[in-house]
Amino acid sequence: MSAKPRPDTTSTETPSSDPLQDLQRVREILFGAQQRSTEQQLAELEQRLTGRIDALRRELIAAIGSESSAAAQRLQAAIGELGAGVRAEQAALATRLHEQLQHLQTGKLDRDAMADLLTGLAVRLGKQAGA
Repeated sequence: MSAKPRPDTTSTETPSSDPLQDLQRVREILFGAQQRSTEQQLAELEQRLTGRIDALRRELIAAIGSESSAAAQRLQAAIGELGAGVRAEQAALATRLHEQLQHLQTGKLDRDAMADLLTGLAVRLGKQAGA
């Protein structure tokens, strides 16, 4: 009996198989589940980060809005204080101007009265000199 060589049935290589495709299949078998798990974890992490960034953005906008409101209130208070100071200074100047005006009017009245007296005296002297 002569033994015929048996074909090797354990070989997965076929004459038409591509070594690159075989390598891809082996990678998929060895690392496919781990790669998909890692990709899923990265996608979840990205979602959480995106959500946190959005929440922080909303918090920042709210903080800026409240700080802006507080700054506007402080500005309004400062404007009010400045306006009150200006009004007080204006009132003081008006009072001082009124006092100066009163003083000038009193001085003018005295001059007017003296002018009337001098005119009357001149008229009398003129009458006496003419008589």
